[in-house]
Amino acid sequence: MHGTPTTRIVYPKALPWLAAGLLLFFIALLIGLWFDRYPALEARLFDENGVVETPELVALGISLLVFAYRAARSNDPVSAVCIVIAFLLINAMVRETPRCDSAVYGGGICFPTQMWKNVTVGLALVIAAVSLWPRRQHWRVTLSRQHLYRFWPMWVAFILLVAAEAAEHWGLLGTEETLELFAYLYVIAFGLWTNRHS
Repeated sequence: MHGTPTTRIVYPKALPWLAAGLLLFFIALLIGLWFDRYPALEARLFDENGVVETPELVALGISLLVFAYRAARSNDPVSAVCIVIAFLLINAMVRETPRCDSAVYGGGICFPTQMWKNVTVGLALVIAAVSLWPRRQHWRVTLSRQHLYRFWPMWVAFILLVAAEAAEHWGLLGTEETLELFAYLYVIAFGLWTNRHS
């Protein structure tokens, strides 16, 4: 009997992805606590729009390219989710990029005004919507629990970013920025895994 061939979904294994997230969390915490003893150095490296912002933007840009590449590779449910992730990454890049007219801007890449930030996000939204429209026949599969489960490591990256916000609340500047950078590196790794296994 000949049936329709089915594509086996490969899910990320829990242990390596959870262990990596936990390891990154504790390394960031240790870095932050160490730099906390040296406020001047911490401010120079991790202050808002400081030195750490450049590697964060680079990591975000690479992760955006990785997921955009997977989205462009085929018209399937995985590509639909990758489009949404790429849109969220563009938003994160816009958030991480300061305005040139900001009081805390100290040089480097910047948006001229808040309006340009809004225009960039709006343009990204239009591109994402146009890219998703041809994949509308996959929406039911895309939103199924079985399919979305293959993207569960993105929640680990989200938790790292929430922990970064908590670190900012507690005044751990080094921990906050390091957690953000590590979260973006984690997303790159997962994006590469997604390209390989789907």
